Amino acid sequence: MKSVQKIIVPLQSHFRSPLRRSSSIAQTTAFPQTDGNVKTFSELPGPTGIHDIPYLGMALHFKPFTKYEILDDFVEVMTSFREKYGDIFKVRAGNKHVIHVCHPDIADQIYKLPYKENHRHFPGMIEAFYKYNDIPRALSMRSGKDWAKLRTPSNEHLLKPKAMANFTPLIERVANDFIEKLKKELQMNDAVREISKYAYECVGIASFNKRYGCLNDSSQDEMLDLLNTILKTLQTAFLMPFDINRYYKTKTYREFEQTFLHLQEFLKKNMEEQILRLNTMRDDGTLKDYLQNEYNFLYAMLSGGKLPPEEIVTLISDLHTGAVEGVSIVKSSFYLTLISDLHTGAVEGVSIVKSSFYLILISDLHTGAVEGLGNGITFVLCDLALNPDKQETLYEEITQIVGDKSVIGIDALQKMSYLQACIKESQRITYPFTGMLRIPESDVTIAGYRIPKGTNININHKMMSLDGRFFPQPTKFLPERWTRDGNTDVIDKGYTNFPNVIVKPFGLGVRSCAGVRVAKPAMMLSVAKIIQNFEVSLPNGEKEIKTTRLLFPTPKVPVNLCLKPRQSSYSN
Repeated sequence: MKSVQKIIVPLQSHFRSPLRRSSSIAQTTAFPQTDGNVKTFSELPGPTGIHDIPYLGMALHFKPFTKYEILDDFVEVMTSFREKYGDIFKVRAGNKHVIHVCHPDIADQIYKLPYKENHRHFPGMIEAFYKYNDIPRALSMRSGKDWAKLRTPSNEHLLKPKAMANFTPLIERVANDFIEKLKKELQMNDAVREISKYAYECVGIASFNKRYGCLNDSSQDEMLDLLNTILKTLQTAFLMPFDINRYYKTKTYREFEQTFLHLQEFLKKNMEEQILRLNTMRDDGTLKDYLQNEYNFLYAMLSGGKLPPEEIVTLISDLHTGAVEGVSIVKSSFYLTLISDLHTGAVEGVSIVKSSFYLILISDLHTGAVEGLGNGITFVLCDLALNPDKQETLYEEITQIVGDKSVIGIDALQKMSYLQACIKESQRITYPFTGMLRIPESDVTIAGYRIPKGTNININHKMMSLDGRFFPQPTKFLPERWTRDGNTDVIDKGYTNFPNVIVKPFGLGVRSCAGVRVAKPAMMLSVAKIIQNFEVSLPNGEKEIKTTRLLFPTPKVPVNLCLKPRQSSYSN
């Protein structure tokens, strides 16, 4: 399941090369004001004729009908639409239309609309899975009030600033072990794969205070393969124009179902082990001392008391049903052999029902975070390898703040403004997703057009982030765009909307990435420690990283990174 992250339109990809821009749309930054006459939805520009045929129309823009690959060239096709139709246009998607927005002024209007329900539409395969399997939906696959009832209780422990401080010490342990591994190998063959192991380990320790052992145990690769299979099948589901999985279990559906249920079993087993561990510490009187020394996300979620009875009822599922310590669990047929009364208590005063909610949340973190972090960190390191002067500037900042200390900590991380700028600039160039979806909950007027309630609107952050109107020299890696003393020649600092609307790699608003406070320290610590210890370069003078997509952008071919130890890297 997808998590922490937004699921937008089907799987776009890009190259690190300049986007073609027509001079007609590049003359001005501000979106022109309308003349006051509101146009109808049918007057929105976009492909017409056979390209507007339900289900088939969009497919006709790609192979075998044209030269374009749907995964590799989607952004190029969308860019050609923007050049032809302007900054707001509609395209056929299935039997409906999706509006694409490519200007921050219009995006700002859409983000400011009232959203009470926060509805989302999901592929037929997802709907079929929850139809065939009576288990709770993943948080990212919920919509409306059903989503809000689960998301709201998690916000205190996942989204508040203190959450990052809570997770950082745990993640730094993993980062230190990752560095020790790299010191022995002095290279990363298939960097995405190696960094995904690090990301997987970070998610494990954040979720269950447990080390999965995948940094040093190749047997754990099975779980990475499983997560990869889930994402590949989701990719296929997004590309299917017909929701045939609602009526027939295709090969893709069966593969997804098998792997996702396997993931649920794996996560449930780890959660039960952690609950047993907490129970044991409670019984022997060591729980209080343990919690004073180590943050435990599971304990915080289960003992938070944020779920009133009427909301807890919505979380009752075949996974766990029951009450507090001393009350027997109503066994379900699906998990009859897996649950015991031992786990109902967990910690004093905790309802086991809440652990069902926790499992829903954690499944999102595992499926979204591992690939998102694996690719995101790889692209940051590639950008630094391709720009050694920027890498040296970052190294100087790191040594100035922490020297060669092996422990960095949250306070030092927050002082590393150039590190944060490097990460944000890399995410701008290789945007984690193409856009963010919004669905108006009433008829609205946007950019002079009347948009009906329930229309899918994709705010195309990927295209805006590489638009020279908003980012001069858009394909260059220039972290100075994001520093307070940055060069005004590389960013339009007079344009107030772009920083708040365009570059939002973890989403914007109430449906932003739930795992951002885990992802940020995982990214920052890994990049900081790698640059602190190594000079990073690409082999054989490689100058370009071509990308494709698997829900997230990923290198088209495996990327190998060379690591040259710095003088102080073995002194810790």
